[in-house]
Amino acid sequence: MRKSNYDKQPSTHIEGKIVCGWDKIIKVLSEAWADEPVWAIDLYPGTYEEDFLEAFAKTGRKIINTRDLMRPEAEIRQLTERFMTDDVLFGYLSNIRLNEYFDSSKFKVQS
Repeated sequence: MRKSNYDKQPSTHIEGKIVCGWDKIIKVLSEAWADEPVWAIDLYPGTYEEDFLEAFAKTGRKIINTRDLMRPEAEIRQLTERFMTDDVLFGYLSNIRLNEYFDSSKFKVQS
């Protein structure tokens, strides 16, 4: 029988630190970005978006949820449909650029 070469416990060593708890996270980020009055956030699907937005609203900064800048779902589905297949795991590589997912009319230039 062939011996498996599958890594059942993959890991990657990284340098850095972990911060737990909204108050601690906000403190660390506020210190790092003390001079930034506007923060834009982009959250991974499945995160607790409401909790995040509620916690970060307490910073006194303008918080921009990048999801609010996106085109409507129907438009995104139309944009991406040619790359979709019946296979839930595989489709086609897309040449769609990131900016195509966003509605430029929702952006406001600040001076």
